[in-house]
Amino acid sequence: MKTGFTATAGYCLTATAKKNNMRLISVVMGAETSDKRSSDTTSLLNYGFNTYKNHVVLTTEDSLGVKRVENGVVEQVDIVLNKDYVKLLKQTDAKPNYSFNVSVDPLVAPLEKGTVVGTVEVVDENGNVVDLLEATVKESVAKTNWWQAFLKNLKHLTAGQILIK
Repeated sequence: MKTGFTATAGYCLTATAKKNNMRLISVVMGAETSDKRSSDTTSLLNYGFNTYKNHVVLTTEDSLGVKRVENGVVEQVDIVLNKDYVKLLKQTDAKPNYSFNVSVDPLVAPLEKGTVVGTVEVVDENGNVVDLLEATVKESVAKTNWWQAFLKNLKHLTAGQILIK
């Protein structure tokens, strides 16, 4: 990324590397020579890749539950995370055991995938909230037109169910 040298700071290098879907950044300052700067950078990055790993806890495809949608062409939609939830772990650490508290606002169509509709608390095995994440819908939901709403109500009426909006 960036190299440099001054008499005061010595040889410096900021570097980045990506391996197994994990990106690391190293910063070496005050090295006596450019070779020492390079070998220290290599050592730091190797240490990071050999000591740590990314653990994907949940992906954007993992459903956190189903929620009813008012005025939608579908009656319910899966709630998912806005982005993958990944934790940095030591290679020797066991996979964490989390539970999730999902809080979603009432859903009214139209809804766009990616729009934040609620939050997800990540709770560790001791009951501590360790993260607060954004929730969205798994797929976009269009609003019903009058004909679709009529057919949906007719279906519910003939099934003996309460009419919906």
